[in-house]
Amino acid sequence: MMQGPDIVIHVTVLKACICLHNLMRKRYPVTQNAQLDAEDDQHNVVPGMKLKQSKNLTGIL
Repeated sequence: MMQGPDIVIHVTVLKACICLHNLMRKRYPVTQNAQLDAEDDQHNVVPGMKLKQSKNLTGIL
């Protein structure tokens, strides 16, 4: 099956995103879990930490 350059680029970008995601999950597990929304015992949504409040990303935003 022949693949054009546009398909190869999309697959490469997708694989790079997956690798970055896995790397961040390993290196910063607590930070990423704090950024996620959660649910309390009464099934109410407890908002996670906002992106701009993250100490790791202050220089980026």
